[in-house]
Amino acid sequence: MVFDKGNNFFTAAIAEFMESPPSVKNGLTVLLLAWGWHFITLYRFFLNGKIPGNQIVIGGLVCLFVFLLKNWARVLCIVCNILIVFMYLFVGASFYSKGNIYFGLIALMNVSLFSLATYFLAIGSSSAFFKSKLPKKEVSPDNDSNDKKA
Repeated sequence: MVFDKGNNFFTAAIAEFMESPPSVKNGLTVLLLAWGWHFITLYRFFLNGKIPGNQIVIGGLVCLFVFLLKNWARVLCIVCNILIVFMYLFVGASFYSKGNIYFGLIALMNVSLFSLATYFLAIGSSSAFFKSKLPKKEVSPDNDSNDKKA
């Protein structure tokens, strides 16, 4: 399927996604899965049917800006993912130490998904792709010609 980068915001975003390298596609896909599994586990197992609104807003905004291929959002996402991994490692270890292996495995699944998303977003090909989307800095002709004369 071919998407035109026309005036439609969503069509342009999908076209950018389709042009991205496999590491970016994998990272964004696993990121969505990680946040989805995070919400499911919070809702179903850990918070008894309640998900804090700030979790939804934060997760949604992180995913949105990473999907918009903003490099600063990729870096912020990696930092957040690392914090989430450490949180779930602590939670999983607590469950394992209390003999609740089922909840420990659920926490381990969260660790795995967020770690995998972090890996895909942090590797060189993803970093290069996101950096290529940064706005280009224009060099004024006066500064360029002065440097060549010196």
